[in-house]
Amino acid sequence: MAESLICGIDIGSTKVATIVGISLEDSGEIRIIGFNAAPSRGVKKGLIVDIDQATQIHSLK
Repeated sequence: MAESLICGIDIGSTKVATIVGISLEDSGEIRIIGFNAAPSRGVKKGLIVDIDQATQIHSLK
């Protein structure tokens, strides 16, 4: 059974959200294996306005 790892990240003005899943080749299903969200810093209206603050998000594991 072959599997592919799929990751998604959403960097928004209020939070950064991540999700990780495995695509199962035999069934075509995606099994979610992890997700998390943390407050965003340095982002306004979808743009990074302060790179130093944006890189200080440590809560995502």
